[in-house]
Amino acid sequence: MNDLTCIIIGGGHVGLGALKAIKEKTQRMERQRIRFVLIDKQPGHVRKMLLFRPAVSEEDIMIPWTHYRFSEGVEFVQGTVTSVDSGEKQIQYEDMQGNNARMRYDLLVVAVGSVVRQPDPSKGGISLTDLQTAAVIRERWHANLRQAVNEINPKERKRLMTLAVAGAGISGVETSAELVLEMQKEASSLGLNPSDISVYLLSGQERLFMEGPEKVGRKLDQILRECGVTMLYNQKVKQEEAGVVTLDNGDRLPVGLCIWTIGLIPNPALRTMGLPLTPDGQVLVDESYRVQSAPGVYSVGDCTRIVDPKTGNADLMRCAEGGLQAVRLGKIVVADMEGRPAPVHKPMVDSFCIGLGENRGLVWGRIWGLNMIIAGKIAWKFRNIAWDAGSSVADAEDVVQDVFFKAYDINAERLEEPKAYLCKMVTNRCLNLHKSAQKRKEVYIGPWLPEPIRMPVADTLETIVVRRDLLSYAMLVLLERLTLTERAVFVLREALGFNYSDIAELLGKQEANCRKLFSRARSKMGISEEESVAVEAVELEWVNRFLTSLEQGNVDHVLSLLTEDVMFVADGGGKVTAFKRPVQTRNHVARVLLVGYQGGPNYQGKLHFEAAPLNGETGIVVRSGDETLAAIFIQLRHGKLDRMYAVRNPDKLTRV
Repeated sequence: MNDLTCIIIGGGHVGLGALKAIKEKTQRMERQRIRFVLIDKQPGHVRKMLLFRPAVSEEDIMIPWTHYRFSEGVEFVQGTVTSVDSGEKQIQYEDMQGNNARMRYDLLVVAVGSVVRQPDPSKGGISLTDLQTAAVIRERWHANLRQAVNEINPKERKRLMTLAVAGAGISGVETSAELVLEMQKEASSLGLNPSDISVYLLSGQERLFMEGPEKVGRKLDQILRECGVTMLYNQKVKQEEAGVVTLDNGDRLPVGLCIWTIGLIPNPALRTMGLPLTPDGQVLVDESYRVQSAPGVYSVGDCTRIVDPKTGNADLMRCAEGGLQAVRLGKIVVADMEGRPAPVHKPMVDSFCIGLGENRGLVWGRIWGLNMIIAGKIAWKFRNIAWDAGSSVADAEDVVQDVFFKAYDINAERLEEPKAYLCKMVTNRCLNLHKSAQKRKEVYIGPWLPEPIRMPVADTLETIVVRRDLLSYAMLVLLERLTLTERAVFVLREALGFNYSDIAELLGKQEANCRKLFSRARSKMGISEEESVAVEAVELEWVNRFLTSLEQGNVDHVLSLLTEDVMFVADGGGKVTAFKRPVQTRNHVARVLLVGYQGGPNYQGKLHFEAAPLNGETGIVVRSGDETLAAIFIQLRHGKLDRMYAVRNPDKLTRV
């Protein structure tokens, strides 16, 4: 039988989800091989849900295609599809050099998503539409604050320290929350009064979060006001000009910057593809996501009008709906290929996840007939379980998202403890994930280290205890010594405080067996029965003193900061130069550090080392220009460097 070609148009959240689902479902089919091709104009996956992040910091939200575990064997083409010929079953696309090319398909998935709605340019302001405008916004408010430092006119200084966000949907809420906190920090660092920062969120509605209960809107309002955001309801921005925002009621608001976040529209690129569209520009499909009069063509996500066959209600343009559609599409494609009835669309459970700045967030959902607001420890625990089990932020997010999608199909009438059941679902998904991860690690070149992520150092008693001791990078490394079940028992018991009877029920084991597994896990990690789990905190002052010693090339001082049995471990993954075995002894490690600080033959004098918050603790980031070369974690023992972990694999540095 000839191989089939499946083309996915669009590498956003839904496109990747569809690729993953179809690839996994068709792997089980016998005597049928499929060539997978993903076409997108970007060189990697842009996490559009986090587009506000690069507007407030230098966080990179583009992830290489190869970062995802399901990307193996997939062809990635950077270009833009211009037309679909459903009769000939081929597409035409334009590559990045402007050349036109054609490609035949057997299966085609259209997942080009949506774009940010933009006001008329004459209305002024900046729309948060892409990575480029995010960078412009970040530079603009930074420049305003720098100018405010030397401004002697109080009114002008106040204007420079004021920002307006026009549009109070989820994007506007998240953008304003992140901005006010980051602007306050920057103002403080410049010697300005952070309380003089003003961020206005303007809504044309009478309250926030019209998609859900009024009490959720009130909770969002409360959190935003506590952050420092000023809410203005029933007021729309008419225009921003010369640093003044004019509202529809005639009021005028002096601002240094106005940001538009006024919703989404289907991707305009659809209008040239030749597919059947609604007047609003969405692709018309049947109840199983098949495009009308186009055999083998499917469409999901924001670019598609998908209607519940029972109620006639259309899905919202949200990543949550699109993610569930992508999961179902995998089953539909296999059913169509095998000639049996395919699943039909079902609406997603009402749920929203809203980021509200550093260490803040709100999850609301209507699951099993109940209104559930998950905030603080419960939602945080889900993520922590997943992160510990997968050692990857992307894996952790996939686990939590998959669990909430699957919860929709569960009849909870017989569940006595819904939250405990959700914990069990997360744990089981993590165990399955870890099995597949182990296979990848077996063929990995050199030492394997967990993925680093830029995360603020804990600043409260509760988060210091949990993050530094139980979720520290050193602890993640130690967890790699454990089997799947040992790791699950250790995390549930030590990090989350579950009792043995609950752990036994979650894992389907005897309570006595769980006690033995916990004891064995501690033994493998080098923690005696009498010891408590503790990791010595790495303070910023220590890191800066250490970097100063390396910069000065002071061998004796560097040696004095190392333990006798210090160890240096590097993870290059076979993609960059790195030691394939740990470097040991003080003299060897000191030599590696001093030579490495100078940059070696490739980067001599061009490296920049800086202390940075990584995984909730103080680490070191190494850069050359705009390129991140390494994330380094330090483990101390009695005030001296005992273990150093350097992640150099570029695929693991996308969140640093």
